[in-house]
Amino acid sequence: MARLKLNKEEISTIESLQQRNNDLLFQIGDVEAGLRNLTKRKTELFEQWDELMSDDKAFGDTITEKYGKGTIDFQKNEIITED
Repeated sequence: MARLKLNKEEISTIESLQQRNNDLLFQIGDVEAGLRNLTKRKTELFEQWDELMSDDKAFGDTITEKYGKGTIDFQKNEIITED
């Protein structure tokens, strides 16, 4: 088995490749952390949206109980009943 010395250019290339590898791994980790935060935020927003849909349905049920079935004209702020 022989032990041969690498020249300065080869050592420099190895160090450069290692540094690029480390930089890319750091960036990949940064992107993954960002994706995790985005996924968490997305989940929170969908939970808020589900709550909004529930509130909307509850309010619609209240209006229907009070006025009967109908259509709301938002420009005139009135309900047009079906009966």
